[in-house]
Order: sequence, then C-alpha cells, then structure tokens
Amino acid sequence: MNNGGSMKNSSRASESIPTENPRIIAMWSAPRSRSTAFLRMMMEREDLTTLHEPFSHLADFGSTEVAGRTIDTEVGLIEAIRELAGTTPVFFKDTTDFRFPAVLADQRFLTEARHTFIIRKPAEVIASHYALNPEVTADDIGFGRLHELFEAVGTATGDVPVVVDSDDLLDRPADTVRSTAPRSASPSSPTP
Repeated sequence: MNNGGSMKNSSRASESIPTENPRIIAMWSAPRSRSTAFLRMMMEREDLTTLHEPFSHLADFGSTEVAGRTIDTEVGLIEAIRELAGTTPVFFKDTTDFRFPAVLADQRFLTEARHTFIIRKPAEVIASHYALNPEVTADDIGFGRLHELFEAVGTATGDVPVVVDSDDLLDRPADTVRSTAPRSASPSSPTP
C-alpha cells in the first residue's frame, strides 16, 4: 500500500514493533484475507477479550453485541469497545466489505488503538471471494476501503501502520502473532 508520503517509520510484522501494550488492538482486512485464522489464534489468549467483526456485524444486521450490550451505532460501538478496554485488553478483527465513517472520523480511536492490517495476494482474495459469490464486485472485495482506513490511521498517528502478510501467518504463525500483538504484562498469558 502506498503511504502517500505523509507517514514515517515503516512497520511490518517482521520488524520491531513498539513494546507498549495498547488496550485496543484492531486488525483490519479485506474479506477472504485469512484474518479469521489470526482471530482464532488470538482467541486462545487468556489476557484479552476478542470481538469478531463487530463493525461489519453492525453494518450487516443493524446491531452488534459487546459485553452483553446491544449496540446499534458505530459511535456507540467505538464507545463500547473503549469501555470494555477499561477492564480488559480488547482485540477485534474486522473486514472492509463496508465503509465505517465513524471510525474514519474518530481521531482519538484512530490513535488510541493499535490498528494493524492483514493482507493477502489480491488474486487469491478475488478467487476466494468469487468461489463464494460469482457476482462479487470490487466494492465487495474491500481493497479501496482497506486502503482508506490504512491512510486514515497513518495520517492520525504519523506512522505507517503494521501490515501482516497472511503468507507469514501461514508460514510462521506464532512469530507473526507475537510480533503483531505482544503479550500483556499478565504472567499467565500464553504465548500465541
């Protein structure tokens, strides 16, 4: 992805990643990019709470649930994630088959969470999507919205967000998860 020349400090999962432990870790991807595999590994950790596609669920169904609460707006969802992160670190993964205007507009959310991006070779994403839906469109695939979000995070933080190549996830899963979402200070945290 092009950083538009406005960001500094390029980051990939294989490079050094800041050691601070953010309370909110977000993973964004175009659909069919292996992000659910990453989520499943994160679900094995005892030191955080995971949410599966809360923004997409909200866009698809008009509501989503966080910590037993029904949420029906993007702004409300961002606040619910913040509140949950006040009690436990939160990891969520979501896909960009929808556009999320409240996320893009919330500079605090763009800077307070560690936003990471998982990518997969476009030909593989398109083929995987097409196998499920031969009527798939470019918007359904979500690369444009993923890039828009990547740019928004980079502009808000002044840094190039972390990008995980899903092939690395297949080849070196533990190292990829560990470098992307370091363990919290909890001594009982299992190594992913």
